[in-house]
Amino acid sequence: MRDISPWGARLLVASNKVHVGDSVRVALYFEGAPTPDVVARAHLLRVSEAESAGIWKCEVAVRFDSQVALAGHALS
Repeated sequence: MRDISPWGARLLVASNKVHVGDSVRVALYFEGAPTPDVVARAHLLRVSEAESAGIWKCEVAVRFDSQVALAGHALS
């Protein structure tokens, strides 16, 4: 994860099969939790090739379909 707010996030993804406008399901895990802390529907606003390869193929910006509640540690 690169950046997050209750309205959206900037993330690295392992797939290159994503396009602006796609509807996606986002599951966010904080501090090594075994289950997601947040699961939300979102739309892709921006998609670009990830600069530092590894398993990450793309960097994406998403806007959550509705505001999500984030635990305090998720914003620090």
